[in-house]
Amino acid sequence: MAYASILMSNISSWKEFHEASHVAFGFPDFYGRNNNAWIDCLS
Repeated sequence: MAYASILMSNISSWKEFHEASHVAFGFPDFYGRNNNAWIDCLS
């Protein structure tokens, strides 16, 4: 099982959350940076 960490103390907006997720999880460049796209990428 793979693990990823995101330091949440540096995140104060949804935009920052999605950018950190994109980097930490290695989401593709076409990642939509919204909650539905986040769920799709983790599924």
